[in-house]
Amino acid sequence: APLFAQPSYAAAVPENAAASDLVLVVSAADTDEGANADLTFAVVDVRYRDAPCGACNEAFAIGSTSGAVGAAVQAAVVVSNGTVLDRERWPLGLDVTVQVCDGGVPQRLCTEASVAVTLSDVNDNPPAWDVQATPHTVVVGEEAGLGTLVAGLVVTDADEAGTANAEVSLAVTGDSCRPGQFGIGADGRSLVVAGGLDREAHAVCVVEMTATDGGSPSFQARINVTVEVSDHNDSPPVFTARLFRFAVPENATINSTVGCLATSDADSELVDLVFALQPARAGDILPFSINASGCVLVASALDYEASTRVQLYASVSDQVHTSDQVSVSVDVTNVDDNPVTLANSECNRTSLVETCCFDALDRDGPVEVTLQPPVPKGTRLLLHGSGKYCIKAPESVGVAGTQVFLRTTGVGGSNTTVVIPATMTADPPPSSSSWFSDGSNIALLVLAILIALVVVTLLLYWQHRKSARVAQSQNQAEQNGEHGEEDDAASLPGGVRLPPRSSRPPTHLPPMNNSTTHPPLMNNQASAAPKDSVLPGQTTPVRNESET
Repeated sequence: APLFAQPSYAAAVPENAAASDLVLVVSAADTDEGANADLTFAVVDVRYRDAPCGACNEAFAIGSTSGAVGAAVQAAVVVSNGTVLDRERWPLGLDVTVQVCDGGVPQRLCTEASVAVTLSDVNDNPPAWDVQATPHTVVVGEEAGLGTLVAGLVVTDADEAGTANAEVSLAVTGDSCRPGQFGIGADGRSLVVAGGLDREAHAVCVVEMTATDGGSPSFQARINVTVEVSDHNDSPPVFTARLFRFAVPENATINSTVGCLATSDADSELVDLVFALQPARAGDILPFSINASGCVLVASALDYEASTRVQLYASVSDQVHTSDQVSVSVDVTNVDDNPVTLANSECNRTSLVETCCFDALDRDGPVEVTLQPPVPKGTRLLLHGSGKYCIKAPESVGVAGTQVFLRTTGVGGSNTTVVIPATMTADPPPSSSSWFSDGSNIALLVLAILIALVVVTLLLYWQHRKSARVAQSQNQAEQNGEHGEEDDAASLPGGVRLPPRSSRPPTHLPPMNNSTTHPPLMNNQASAAPKDSVLPGQTTPVRNESET
């Protein structure tokens, strides 16, 4: 019978070997001659762990003889066509049985040998995330320090353990919030905090992690883990404004709402806020309170007449942090809640009076006072200063027992009708003492005297100006008479003609300086002349011009 060169063989082949790739060469020899020495080879069985492996039965083939080398005949074991080897499926390799038979007649003799085929690993599998062991969503507090565990990570690789193909490394390759917040722990299989967290800035982050094996070429696999950052009370509450202004009527009921203060707190999950109010001035009574919602309430009765504006300070605390104080200004609006009253009245006497006065008061504001019928004809209501009124009876009222009805209308429309029980009498004739006792009459008298003085001064000034103009006219006329070139041209007022210069009596004047002009006659010289004078050659007396 033919014999193999050795009873067993061992070979290794890459798991990605292609069809017809050589696995190994076996050899056999037969001591017979002729046809009895013709050898034929065949693969008769393929097993995995001593068990049929189904698809692997056709994994290998053996070629025809390659001819004799000495007394031995060689045959090549190759990978069959269409076979896909998979080390991950058959990690312990395959046991192949090869057979060699001679060509003896009538009986062929055969011999078998075993071939242990090891499948060499090839990096043909990417890393695989264990989605059952690796959480999809985790929660971590924003106060977590560096290195705090966020999640454990499980990843595998089907390639041969202990080889680079199965060596997997992890890395954080993406962060939807801020890079650097998370990283891979020192053990290489955990997600940890790598930077400061801030829920107010980023409450939910999606972290991408990548697993890479050491094969060449390498394979990668990615997974996303959602990290929810839980709140920590690290932010103080704040008011949305530095000043809040409200208005409330003075008749507002206790616990009625004046207005609400708006606040915000970045730690939105912490809603237990505590508000506080205090007066702007220490020691003042606080007529308002504030509830847990930040609404200002009326705490005690308000009075516009006592205080029209209340200034407050407000603060809010989240029981860890307290905000800065803000100002709250509440305007108390007026309401007609006080009756009109009469004070200091002189009109409650029963004796005969000509005038009686009283004060009309309303704490809510000014008072309008009117007389209400029936009122004696001619009765007058006089206002003397703010809120001071007087009733003055006419001369026609002289009957004892006359009463005056008074209607006072206050702010807001409230009104009161009052009956003045005074008995009014007629006015007596005015006396000088009573006339001068009135300050307003004295003022009128002084004004009249001043006006009279101004008028007299203007008349005297006008008369003086008129006299000056007359004197100036006289002086000018006399100057023209002495220096005229034509005697007949000189004339006096009223059409009187002067005689020729040659027939006039000589006039002896004192010697003059070397001046060619004569000084004008003075007013006293003119007045020294006789009122009526007759010039030579004239029969009609000439009237002094000053008399005209």
